[in-house]
Amino acid sequence: MNFILITDLDGTLLGHHDFDFTLIKSEVLNLLDSGYLLVIASSKTKSEIESFCDELGRTVPFIYENGAGVGNFSLLSGCLESPNIHQNPKAIRTDALLTIWERSISLDLKSLCHFVKDMDRKTQQACLGLGATALERAMERSFSLPFTFSGPDSAVQKLKYFTAEAGLSVQQGGRVYNLSGCHNKADYLPKIRRWATNAKATPTLIALGDSMNDIKMLRQADVSCVIPNRNGRCLSFGDGNYPTIIAPRAAPLGWLDAVMEALALFPVRKGVNYG
Repeated sequence: MNFILITDLDGTLLGHHDFDFTLIKSEVLNLLDSGYLLVIASSKTKSEIESFCDELGRTVPFIYENGAGVGNFSLLSGCLESPNIHQNPKAIRTDALLTIWERSISLDLKSLCHFVKDMDRKTQQACLGLGATALERAMERSFSLPFTFSGPDSAVQKLKYFTAEAGLSVQQGGRVYNLSGCHNKADYLPKIRRWATNAKATPTLIALGDSMNDIKMLRQADVSCVIPNRNGRCLSFGDGNYPTIIAPRAAPLGWLDAVMEALALFPVRKGVNYG
């Protein structure tokens, strides 16, 4: 059986506040060395995820900016047709996003939205919780625009309705909302299944996430794993016909707890190679 771990980063694999995974780095590397495939699925930019790969010390496939595109997909196990890079046809460049936004969204709703790109540097760092170098990578966005929202939940729903009417999407991550085209992390899961399928076995997809923008990805996985925040609160996305694991603690240790519990659902049989 071929296992693919598809994981969000902030608040899932990385600590929500310090973005660190040092406590489980050796275990993550052991999983990779044992033949398990890791795919990053994040709202982060290509530059941010490539920096994570540098810190991990491995090159892994990744989905960036909430499904705007992928990188390193030629590394999928047994892949014969997957491209190394691919841009989602539903992705919209940031300048075009702003043009549609300006002509389609009412002034009262726009007044509640505060784009990170328009904030001063100090406020940007506080908003995203990033240092100077990491902030530069986070601002290298091609297909999404993060923003904060100062209105009530009812106004958020109204905003989502009108952006959808305009052919755009608003997705909520851990710290901010993101304006983008109508794409998400789950768009690439069917392609991962197809591209990773080989003569030995059909892949088993184990997805891990913690935020609203992970829900569609979690619903498409064979096993979904939810990582709680430090207060013990965790994402709820309804019942499904798939196993759902709730990690007993926050990231990064909760990520490892969830992965081990997910893999335990598939007992190793003698003579079977799970790599």
